[in-house]
Order: sequence, then structure tokens, then C-alpha cells
Amino acid sequence: MLRGFNPNEPHQLSQAYPVADGVDILSGMVISLVADSTYEGGHKWVKGWTAGIPYIAINDWVNGVGAGLGSDADVMEAGKLVGLSSAGQYEIQTPFWAKSDGTLQDAASRGDFVVDAPVGPATTTGYLKVTTLKSGVPIMGYVTRSNGAQYLGPTAVAGESAGNNGHNSSAVAANLHVVTFQTAYSPNPA
Repeated sequence: MLRGFNPNEPHQLSQAYPVADGVDILSGMVISLVADSTYEGGHKWVKGWTAGIPYIAINDWVNGVGAGLGSDADVMEAGKLVGLSSAGQYEIQTPFWAKSDGTLQDAASRGDFVVDAPVGPATTTGYLKVTTLKSGVPIMGYVTRSNGAQYLGPTAVAGESAGNNGHNSSAVAANLHVVTFQTAYSPNPA
């Protein structure tokens, strides 16, 4: 989260619900609420977009620990994950992006994420993709800050841009390439 989120501010467009059984969600993934009366509050989070307004996960929810990933202990203990509505006013940086055909983090598609390009969910993967008007895929917002996926890793890595000596909490090398977008939800019918 780069701008727009104050966890103690009650006027932010966010929701907190349990995550569907057996589903792993990482911070920055697209998530959706689905009705399920067996869950507290009558809804649960699922990965990706199914219908309605897409959300972005603010924390990790991982069932067990694997591949260097772990859950936020407070979130798991509370039993609820916070999702930020794409209808809110946020600027988000996420490593979960895909080529327009759904291929995840395809190097050739880095250049698709140019400033002002509309982004939407890449189906149920939890990833974003560049979309177009009248595609039937909701517009979650528009790319900001940089043209193409930005590399957050250390400088002087062969084949990468200069980097910024940043740190990625997931410790997964593929997640060092991020796209930045500002939320601006539109249903975008076909």
C-alpha cells in the first residue's frame, strides 16, 4: 500500500471477512466476497474475481508455511482478512500481475503496464492484467508511477533495471517485479 490506507480510519472502503477453507491469499492479490452462510458474517473471501466489486488483500493468509511465505499472525488469530475495495481511493503496488491472456508475470508483458493503462482482475488467479474498455472485465484502476513492471530488488542484478535496494517481505524472487495502480472502480460491461 503506497497511499490511502489508514487502518484506524473508519471511513475507508474495506471489509474484513474469513477466508474460504484451504485458500491461500497473499498481500496484493485480487480477492472477492462470496456468500456462504456457514461463515461468520455470511460471506467469505476467495482468490481472484468472481463477481461484484474486486478487492485487494492487505495481508497474507497462508494455510501453513511454504516457499518462504507465512501468514500474518494477528490476521490468522483474528480469523478475518481485510480487503481494500477497488472503489476506494488507494494506490497499490503488487507483484501479482499477468499478461492479457492470463500468463502470470510474463516478462514480455511488463511493457503493457504503462501509465494510465486500465487494470482489472485476471479471472480467479488473484492477479491483475491490463484490460480494455467494454471488455466485460471490471476496471479496478489505472497504472501509475512507472511504465512497465518495476524491479524492487537490489541494484546490479544481471538483466534487470537498476532496482532500488528494496525489500520484498515474501522473499520470493519472482515477486520483486511490481506494478503500481490507483484504484478507480468501473463495472466496465461488454
